[in-house]
Formats: sequence, structure tokens, C-alpha cells
Amino acid sequence: MINSGCESIPSQKISLAIENSNFFFTIQNESKNKLYGFVRVTSDRGLNANLWNLSAEKGNSQNLFLLNIT
Repeated sequence: MINSGCESIPSQKISLAIENSNFFFTIQNESKNKLYGFVRVTSDRGLNANLWNLSAEKGNSQNLFLLNIT
């Protein structure tokens, strides 16, 4: 997500990373073709999970996109 201020990753590299992830989570508006937030998750299938590429659009509404994982 370039608008989040995060480093831009080539699409081929991020596609491979998503393929090798357990799952990913997006916040988007499909009718506007707009992505507001993204995170991908990997796990050792034990007790550990790692969050990668966590990003959200800058702005006053970031609190709406707060994600709690417990």
C-alpha cells in the first residue's frame, strides 16, 4: 500500500509471499477499487503466528481499522 507510507514491494514478490502465507486479511471497498488495509500471516503451526506487511491508509479513520488478534 503505497498510500500508507510503507515501502513499495514489486507485485511478483508480494504474490509469492502471499502464496506462502497461511492467510491474509484486507479491508477494501471493491466498488471503488480501493484498498484501506492489509496484513498477511504466517505460522509455524504451533503457538506462533507472524504478521507481515501490515499497513493501513493514512488519515483520521485509522482507528476504525484497528485489528485485535488474540
